[in-house]
Amino acid sequence: NRAISEVRQPGSAFKPFVYATAVGQGLPANTIIVDAPVNFGGYRPQNYDKVYRGPVTMKKALRWSVNVAAVKMGQRVGMANVLALAADLGITTLTAADDNLAAALGGLTRGVSLMELCTAYTAFANGGVVSRPIAVLRVLDENDQVLEEARLAQRAVLSPEVAYIVTDMMQGVLTDGTGTPGNIGRPAAGKTGTTDNYETAWFIGFTPGLLAGIYIGNDDRTPVNISGTQVSALWGRMMTAA
Repeated sequence: NRAISEVRQPGSAFKPFVYATAVGQGLPANTIIVDAPVNFGGYRPQNYDKVYRGPVTMKKALRWSVNVAAVKMGQRVGMANVLALAADLGITTLTAADDNLAAALGGLTRGVSLMELCTAYTAFANGGVVSRPIAVLRVLDENDQVLEEARLAQRAVLSPEVAYIVTDMMQGVLTDGTGTPGNIGRPAAGKTGTTDNYETAWFIGFTPGLLAGIYIGNDDRTPVNISGTQVSALWGRMMTAA
């Protein structure tokens, strides 16, 4: 079951945790980050399009998936804090070795599963409350009497204000960012992710009522040559039908 057992690099789909940490520390969405070449002790993050935009707001940096800005923000807020938040949101595959700036771009030691990444995003969609997935809602007998009923497994992790601001930032991904092919013409938010060499491409997104995530990848890790932007189009088609 690749949604649960397959663990892959999330790429830029990990960035919302960086910015949620920043917002949680009191930084507004219009905080300015200078997008310019930088060297962190030999680590030189590159933007996917090799273009540097100069001063950009945190909101635009997420909308356009600016790598340098995400790494700079990761350094500012502390990657240990970002990883702690991701773990609180339900990501169980993080390791101590992930406490580095490359993790701001989803460069994790192991990676994440689609199920856990989607679970973590429920906090943005649901006012800060993480909602764990439920497969079986209830079991009825032949007389429609309830034998067993699942209980909602929910836990508040983010403040409603942080969830609102990060969701607002991610709405820009669909209206004027890397996920515009997924724009379904109604309120929606999400984030694209594309890993090195196009090994895996992601889009995790949500409307006020539904959240869904997609990844495209080969089991043998050969490139799929598809970006998260293209996956957002698949998401849009699926969510329009849903």
